[in-house]
Amino acid sequence: MLWLGRAHDSLGNGVKSSSPPIMEYLLERVEKDLGIDRLQLAAAPEGSHIVALVPAKVEVHGLRKDRLRYPLATTHGAHCDPKGRPETLHRFMQNVASQNYRNLWARAHRLHVQPYCHAHDPPVAPALEVLRAALQKLYGCPLVQVGRGVSCPSPAREWGSPSRSRQPDPSIFPAEVLLESSEMLYVLFPYMRYSLHDVVTFSPAKLSNSHAKLLFILFQILQAMQACHGAGLACGAFSLHDVAVDEKLCAQLRVQLQDYGRAPEEAGKDVARGGVAVAPGVVENSPVEKTAPPLAGLGGLMLDWVKGRLSNFDYLMHLNHLAGRQVGDPNYHPVLPWVVDFTTKNGRFRDLRKSKFRLNKGDKQLDFTYEMTKQAFVAGGGLGGEQPHVPHHISDVLSDITYYVYTARRTPKAVLCSHVRSQWEPNEYPANMERMQAWTPDECIPEFYSDATIFKSIHPDMSDLEVPAWCGSCEEFVATHRALLESWEVSQDLHHWIDLTFGHKLLGKEAVREKNVCLHLVDNHTHLTSYGVVQLFNQPHPRRLAGPLLLPAEAPLAVKPLIPPVEETRVVEDLKDQLTDGAVEVEQGAEALEAIPAPGRGAEPSPSSILSTQLSGGPAEGKHYGMGPGPLLVRRE
Repeated sequence: MLWLGRAHDSLGNGVKSSSPPIMEYLLERVEKDLGIDRLQLAAAPEGSHIVALVPAKVEVHGLRKDRLRYPLATTHGAHCDPKGRPETLHRFMQNVASQNYRNLWARAHRLHVQPYCHAHDPPVAPALEVLRAALQKLYGCPLVQVGRGVSCPSPAREWGSPSRSRQPDPSIFPAEVLLESSEMLYVLFPYMRYSLHDVVTFSPAKLSNSHAKLLFILFQILQAMQACHGAGLACGAFSLHDVAVDEKLCAQLRVQLQDYGRAPEEAGKDVARGGVAVAPGVVENSPVEKTAPPLAGLGGLMLDWVKGRLSNFDYLMHLNHLAGRQVGDPNYHPVLPWVVDFTTKNGRFRDLRKSKFRLNKGDKQLDFTYEMTKQAFVAGGGLGGEQPHVPHHISDVLSDITYYVYTARRTPKAVLCSHVRSQWEPNEYPANMERMQAWTPDECIPEFYSDATIFKSIHPDMSDLEVPAWCGSCEEFVATHRALLESWEVSQDLHHWIDLTFGHKLLGKEAVREKNVCLHLVDNHTHLTSYGVVQLFNQPHPRRLAGPLLLPAEAPLAVKPLIPPVEETRVVEDLKDQLTDGAVEVEQGAEALEAIPAPGRGAEPSPSSILSTQLSGGPAEGKHYGMGPGPLLVRRE
């Protein structure tokens, strides 16, 4: 089995993922210090910052000041060209190599020389003061005091245009403003629309056909790192999510500051032993807060599911997470299969070998769509002079309109009128689950398997979503629906649905055969996007080998005896006949040996005595005798 996916951060088993304590504390402080309503705040999927709508969308990164109470070695900045010559790629790479050499030498000296000599300690300062100066130098704007007793600038008017002492480096993702309260340091960034992770995941054709594109992005990232080091700031453990990219592939690095925060007990240890801390990323195993361990690789998850150690719901949620789908994103919400049609008690199981779009639209319509787009693509012309679509059957497994219809009971009217219907018509939305499942050509969402509140309406003129008549309540339906997802009937065919949604049946001949060619994967688009279909597997997904009915707790009754009966009497009689025949042959052999003369040799035991000794089981010192099926053979020494 080959897979194309990557491992990511851990994901909870349910749809509603509560924020970790660190993010909860940051949400509380942002609400208190900056005066932003909690309903306008949300934790970012990466778990590193807060996204606020004030009214423009901004990112709020925060550091606790009580975790910056440790001594930090001050740096003199990165080495620069003393002649001030214009930077070139060749000279820049030479500088990077030289800096790496100096860093390795300094690390070796620190580990192997300093413990045995009293070297001069580098200048130190409180981490909070070092960080204040470094942030102002890097972003070119002063710190603004906020909190009680301090006039807070208006987010809409003043945060977007802070007074800057100098222009920041163009390869650094710019900060809107630096804020400081009694307990926190804040850095506010504009919302990052596209990241390098989005390019690699959803628009890989953007980087194809030229290695110069990758070198250009790498050059900009290295320049950003040089600018950070020049300001005395470590870049932190950044990832592809922290590199902003535009349509021209101009990249900017968003500096991560979380590694500067240390737990109070760890900071106290440094002060007690007179130790000096260095910037994050310089020393291995630095005592900083560690995030949750990364999720097991895609191969390990697949094996856990195949062997029955992972439920269907959990495995599918992990696949959604690895594909980049995010809970609450209308364009790219996680998807799960519809498994029954709700027409009868517990429903009738659907065919998981076909997509929901194919079951709903029919083969004729899909063939028509494929042939029409194929003819238009071959002809080279589209409607209105636009570039025609390449041949395809589907565009996605869950549209944003369908998502809003699914969640209509919990979505404000203004949002529904903006995305579904311009006029509010509550009776136009499906009233029950049977109608919902029959109407939609898209797949299901996890909320119908885990969250009973999705059935409760917040609109006075829209009734609750009705559950099938054979269910007494929404909670009972959710539990029954979840049990059907985990049933043996679903488990034995779920790998076919995975092939259609995340696997090898999205591309190639298999996709054409299954009428499942996805537009997003075949159009080779070069425009940037933050969502799209991702193929995790390029070979057939294995079938599940374990399930609740495949391995019963008690052994089944054996139809046939495990050990066939043996005719013991016949076997004993045959053995007696063989022993009788062997004894006759031994006597004949002994008589033949007695007739052979043995001149020049001493007295030897007679064959009869040898035979009697052998048969009686007695020892014969210094001799070895063998008895075979023929006459007795004696080895002479």
